[in-house]
Amino acid sequence: MPQFPFVISLDPYRGNDLKKLAKYEFQKALACQIQEHINAQEEPDKTMMFTYEDISIRLDCDASDVRAILFPIGGGSNGITIGKRVNDEGAKS
Repeated sequence: MPQFPFVISLDPYRGNDLKKLAKYEFQKALACQIQEHINAQEEPDKTMMFTYEDISIRLDCDASDVRAILFPIGGGSNGITIGKRVNDEGAKS
């Protein structure tokens, strides 16, 4: 399960196809927006769940685009659960 602070990292696109490059740039920009949105919602000592639909409504984008970004990094069929922040010693804070 991903934990706060939530970070989205996408593999870079290294090809020459302009359509695929444009898609990657779109996903990279959306990933930054999603990351900022989720981290802004963090509540101390609380595991939180976000649905793709709720994120898409708040960011005014398509839920399938949100799912395409979050599903590979721990998302489920309807959303993603982010665990509470872990301190440096490894114990949950």
